[in-house]
Amino acid sequence: MQEVEIGSKNYTDVAAFNDSTNLHPLDYIPDFNQDSTITINESFDFANDFDTWSCDTLKYYNNHYGYYNPHPGGSHDSREDVETPQLYPETHTLFSRFACLNGIAGSVSPSDSLTSFQGNCLIGGDLEIDGSLSFSFGANSRITLAGEGQIIVNENATLTLGNGTTIYGESTSNKIIVYGNIVIGDDVTFIDLSENEWGGLKIYSSNTLTIDDITFENCEFYADGGGSISLNNPTFTDASLTTESTTITIDGGSFENSMIDHDRLNLTLNNVSFTDTQVKAQMTALISQNEIVTIDSCDFDHGITQPAIYLNSFPNYEITNNTITSSARTCVYIYETGSGKKHKFEDNDVTGNNNGTAVYLYDSSIDILGCNEISYNEYAVFGSNNSNIYIIGDQSSPYQTIDNNDEGIKVYHSSFPTRISNTDFIDNNDYHIDCINHTTGVHDIEYNYWDPKNPATYLYPDSTDYDYIPIWEHRGIRNVDEAELLYETALDLIESDYLEGAQQNFFDIVEFYPETEYAKGSLKKLLHLEKLIDNDYSTLQDYYLNNTIIQTYPDLIILAEDLANFCNLYMFEFEDAIDFFEDIIEDPPAQIDSVFAVIDAGYTYLIMEELEYRSDFIGSIPSLKPDSWLDFEKKRDLLLGLTDDDIHGQDQDTPVIPIPVLKNNYPNPFNPETTIEFSIPEDKLIELSIYNLKGQKVKTLLSEVIESGSHSVIWDGKDQHNKPVSSGIYFYNLSTGSSNLTKKMILIK
Repeated sequence: MQEVEIGSKNYTDVAAFNDSTNLHPLDYIPDFNQDSTITINESFDFANDFDTWSCDTLKYYNNHYGYYNPHPGGSHDSREDVETPQLYPETHTLFSRFACLNGIAGSVSPSDSLTSFQGNCLIGGDLEIDGSLSFSFGANSRITLAGEGQIIVNENATLTLGNGTTIYGESTSNKIIVYGNIVIGDDVTFIDLSENEWGGLKIYSSNTLTIDDITFENCEFYADGGGSISLNNPTFTDASLTTESTTITIDGGSFENSMIDHDRLNLTLNNVSFTDTQVKAQMTALISQNEIVTIDSCDFDHGITQPAIYLNSFPNYEITNNTITSSARTCVYIYETGSGKKHKFEDNDVTGNNNGTAVYLYDSSIDILGCNEISYNEYAVFGSNNSNIYIIGDQSSPYQTIDNNDEGIKVYHSSFPTRISNTDFIDNNDYHIDCINHTTGVHDIEYNYWDPKNPATYLYPDSTDYDYIPIWEHRGIRNVDEAELLYETALDLIESDYLEGAQQNFFDIVEFYPETEYAKGSLKKLLHLEKLIDNDYSTLQDYYLNNTIIQTYPDLIILAEDLANFCNLYMFEFEDAIDFFEDIIEDPPAQIDSVFAVIDAGYTYLIMEELEYRSDFIGSIPSLKPDSWLDFEKKRDLLLGLTDDDIHGQDQDTPVIPIPVLKNNYPNPFNPETTIEFSIPEDKLIELSIYNLKGQKVKTLLSEVIESGSHSVIWDGKDQHNKPVSSGIYFYNLSTGSSNLTKKMILIK
């Protein structure tokens, strides 16, 4: 190869600008016009001639190769029709000032006199739209975000994506971030370059948007800022819609292998097709009673583990006219939801594969109305922890039907429906209705249709616990007693916003008809109505705890105590609420009570965290405080799953507490000995030891594998050498490997 001194060859001596040249690269002077200045455009030409990457077959399109050059001097044709990274714009000089070898980057402001672009371009770094600039990508533009490329729309600036614009990305670093304003035309597509998840679109401002026919693939659409977004006929594939404090309305369209994660403000879904996609809506509890989730005329084809619909702490919801076909563990999961005026589940078709629950409720309200058909599930409706359930079907065809499930309605006694009528129970395998831990009283289930005709053997625990006659034969009108009339009138008054009248009806039902399900339903309704009327939870709490009628009926006493504790939450007396839960955990009436208390304590800690109110507080059982919502939900679902699996086989009189618990010793103070009690949920190696004020171990009482359940140990006030210890303060510690629990005791001689 000939050695040539740099600068000895002229630019015109190079026969061809490609990697096949036999000339040494140093023979080529990149200063094209020899003005002693190498411009960015001349650098592109040099790179395209001698950088082998630029001619990589992966970057070779339409007989062209090379980096995007904003001003190639006519040496290449424009390539605005190509859908790939290194592309030429229709107007070559438009972005010259912002060009770099890996694409466009820089800050565009009003002083740049650059307001629009149409064609194809590569964004290789941060392209910022600044000031009050309104910048637009014209119709059918193709924008590729590669490397660390992203577009940032700063406050007061506006970005417009014209009709048919396509945005490509290849990593989570690639995204459009909006702090100002954005306008999105029709048929805009956000799509991945290499089947990798990428950043997509992030909006952090209060925009009011109506977007038609938008597509997201393998990326996220995130919105947070108090705005309002309407999506008409969107397409999400392997993508997510994540929103906070943003009103969302979706009309039509499809979601496949995707996710809707909505936090606060209204969510409306109408006529949307969902395939293996979860709709999750949640909000901080106790703040407002007005927000609503509306899901109407949607189709769910659901085969993933998560519920098709998951509502967490939303005050209002209406789920109507939907078709849900699911093999998931739970189709519709309603948790701490329905404290507002609307909690409707009407005219839905929910079909499972006898693998899970169609509608699962935890401390939630639901009105199951119209002509729902709930079939081929493990349980059609499962109610737990003081849920308020009201079931009444249409009196004309099509009828509300609960059929071919393993069990129809399965509830804990405290969640037994206020009313069940005008519903067909057909061919449910084990039980039509199952009251798991039934205590006292007879449940009114009159005026329903049963097949087999005699439902006696399909009622748990026994047919004598139910009043099921007269049977409804799809004709005739149910006789309405005074309690039912007062309750239904109260519901109508709530619908018409006469809340004080509804409240008085509920008080009257408790006073005059305390033995009915309507009395329990009324106590639950009063808790939620108070937020909408006077917000005087101190007076309501006193009513729950001291009303003479309530104190006469055991079922009402237990329910009222629970509701009185939830008044503590509304009054922000979170420490008192947690103390209440800890007392139940340490001495539960039954296993399920301790499970609910563990869950409710964790939920209370999360409310404190989100409200930033005494979030540093930790009660006497530190393990009750979850690390996050995700951690809480995993533990909650695990606990509920364990209790649901074999619930009839459990001995309710000898509960196993679901977390390690160390109880207060007794007596305390003591002399000469005291008893220490503890419980563990599973067989485990534990150590129970005594320490003095200096932190020195005085004695190990236990260090061995202990069976699950409750245990007690006596300490006789002696140390490891069997010598009596002196008076003073001592600590006893239970270590289980996963937790350490410590309490204080006093020895007085």
